[in-house]
Amino acid sequence: MPKSFLSIEADISAVQKALSGTQKSLKTIRRQTLGIAARGTTKAIKSAVPASMKTIRKAYSYKVKRDGSSASVYPRNVGEAKNKNWIVGLSVIHNYGADVSAKERKGKNSGYLVFQTKDGWRKMKSVHIPARGFVEKGEKYAGSDQYISDINAMIQKELAKYWG
Repeated sequence: MPKSFLSIEADISAVQKALSGTQKSLKTIRRQTLGIAARGTTKAIKSAVPASMKTIRKAYSYKVKRDGSSASVYPRNVGEAKNKNWIVGLSVIHNYGADVSAKERKGKNSGYLVFQTKDGWRKMKSVHIPARGFVEKGEKYAGSDQYISDINAMIQKELAKYWG
């Protein structure tokens, strides 16, 4: 199981009661319910990430444990870089905000951050990255009407299998 960036918990008692007449196991009901919550949370986070941050948007994923005990939403390592862990750090920095300063090194760009913008190359001692809070928007999914709608759709689909 990947390290959790956001842990998902769900009350499955209503779903369990609705599906009590079916042959579904409690573990399966729990996995499906957590899967809906984690999938929706991931989708909410991705929609909150600005379109210009395609790599961060693509990085968010979710995983439900086989036993249905928990689910996690996390940024996974993606991309072509040799060290893919930078995407995880970048997503945390853009979510919570940070001040980034350059290290002192040998060479012509010592003590500077050098990066390209739409206006050309920039050379700065430090930059402030504002907090964007897209994970908090994902956390709100479980309390939303969309979550209730998604759970009800799953219940109706399962009941239709048994009673047409």
